[in-house]
Amino acid sequence: MMKRFILLMLLAGLSMQGRVWGQTAAPRAKTIIVYGSATEELEPEKAELLLTYRFSDNVKDADRAREQQQNLLAVLRDFAIAPEKLIVYNVSASSSGGVYKVANATVFLTKQYKLVVEKPAIMDELIPKLIQSGADRVEAVNLISSKLADFRLQVISKALADARTKAQHVARQMGTSVGKVYSVTEIVPVASRSEADLPSLYKMQGYAERKDQEEVSLRKIVVRANFSVEYELP
Repeated sequence: MMKRFILLMLLAGLSMQGRVWGQTAAPRAKTIIVYGSATEELEPEKAELLLTYRFSDNVKDADRAREQQQNLLAVLRDFAIAPEKLIVYNVSASSSGGVYKVANATVFLTKQYKLVVEKPAIMDELIPKLIQSGADRVEAVNLISSKLADFRLQVISKALADARTKAQHVARQMGTSVGKVYSVTEIVPVASRSEADLPSLYKMQGYAERKDQEEVSLRKIVVRANFSVEYELP
């Protein structure tokens, strides 16, 4: 009796599998995939600079550090920047002794300031002055605008419009037209940076060339949008 029950169950399972395997999948709609992109620039309302000063703890460097501090405050006065716009961002120290530290090892100090610039248009003149004041490095780390969120939506709309224009052109070449949208995927580069994370690095020798990265304006927020859009074809 048990063997007969097991045999019936196996036959029933095979019958169900036969019905599933025998079903024909619905044909996929004919589609076309295009890529739409848009890049726009927005004027920032504020900018943040990161200033780096390096020196050691010997007497000569201590005097130089005080002089640099005075020079920095003088630059701020010349550009009518309030002192409270300059804050200490980070302070770090390292020893010349390496693994085998000794009591009289030279200590190297690094002090970083964050400076808020409320008139980004002055940065082209301000940054060289900061370098001349004794800064070892000046980096634009953030550009700020209250309009950024709405501006980004506008750029997205332009990217999607670009995709539709391309799809319509290709469809006309094929003697057909574009139907409804089948799928939309935003394309985000794996190694992407925030538009505000600018490769704007300056050193004592002057402007440092960054040929491995595209040129970015110091006074613009660059907003990009890239989409892959799939349209149905009739």
